[in-house]
Amino acid sequence: MNPTKSHSAAVTRFAGPVEAVADADPVRDGLAEIRAKADELRQTFGDEARARTLEWAAGRVELGLAQAEIEPLTLAEASMRSGYSEQHLARLVRTGRIPDQRPPGSKGRIYIRASDLPTRPQKTHTQSADVHELASRLYGGREGRHGHP
Repeated sequence: MNPTKSHSAAVTRFAGPVEAVADADPVRDGLAEIRAKADELRQTFGDEARARTLEWAAGRVELGLAQAEIEPLTLAEASMRSGYSEQHLARLVRTGRIPDQRPPGSKGRIYIRASDLPTRPQKTHTQSADVHELASRLYGGREGRHGHP
């Protein structure tokens, strides 16, 4: 038996089909679904004990998320999470664009709160853009080189 397939089926049975949404936070969305399920258990079935259990679990996850946001990161850790180089992040700290978590006047190791990290924008890459660019190159479309006027 394929464990991935059975896990996928179990998730679909529990939560319904999952659709990918751009710019969605799947953890926070999942917490909202858990809280909705707790309300349903309480109001529809009168199952207060299970509803409270789900709310407790959602609260623990939210607490973990909040603690992760204030976690101090070294430049190396911050670089891995954000996608920016250590040098760039250090420059942002020195210029005051990211709050410095060191004591004032300290020259020690730089720490950055996880919640203060900038995130590098993801490139939106679509297969149709590749096809359009290739056709433009091959057939000399209206665009200039590589889709630029």
